Amino acid sequence: MHRFRFLLFCVLIISNFTNASEKIIKKDKFIFKISNEVYNVQDIINYNSYLEFMHCIEPSQFLINSVYLPWFKTTLSKLTSYKNEKAFTPEEKKYYIKIIPFFKMLIYKNTYDLVIKDDLISAMEMQAKKHSCYKHLDKNIEFKLSKNDIFLNLMKLELFLRSRFWNSARVSETRKEDLKKASASVLELTKSVSKQIVHLLYWETSDDNIK
Repeated sequence: MHRFRFLLFCVLIISNFTNASEKIIKKDKFIFKISNEVYNVQDIINYNSYLEFMHCIEPSQFLINSVYLPWFKTTLSKLTSYKNEKAFTPEEKKYYIKIIPFFKMLIYKNTYDLVIKDDLISAMEMQAKKHSCYKHLDKNIEFKLSKNDIFLNLMKLELFLRSRFWNSARVSETRKEDLKKASASVLELTKSVSKQIVHLLYWETSDDNIK
């Protein structure tokens, strides 16, 4: 699906020829490519929804929420230009660029063999129902988390980061301090990974294209 959207962005779809005029049916205003994956504004919104969903299941339990959820929440509610004909504001462009390292981490974690146990997913499904967490997600999505790509992507990133920086099973009075230290380490790793992995960034007009 990501590759398909990228083709839609790169190629103008022409139809309804009237008086030799051309009509553009679809064109993304913003898109970025990392490795073989392509993302747009809707992907940013979707991942934000799933981070909110996981926070609802267990606040302060997930390392990815501690680190990345504030990135998404900063100005997401103000981002409206992608839905209309207005040009992106400088604030929106800064937000989009700021969020890209998170998606690079999603790619980076794929270099490791990560397995999510079925009993963990089942427990999270029960918690989600108990706390009405599905309200954060699109009503049309598949509620079976074991089949949901975004959820599985986030959980694998969570497991990878925990294996590196945070033993959340250890109960102690310094648990919050441990999470704080782990979050700082994740931020440092994210900065390092972001420098290592190249991305291609496209705005609506070719004059604004940035690498």
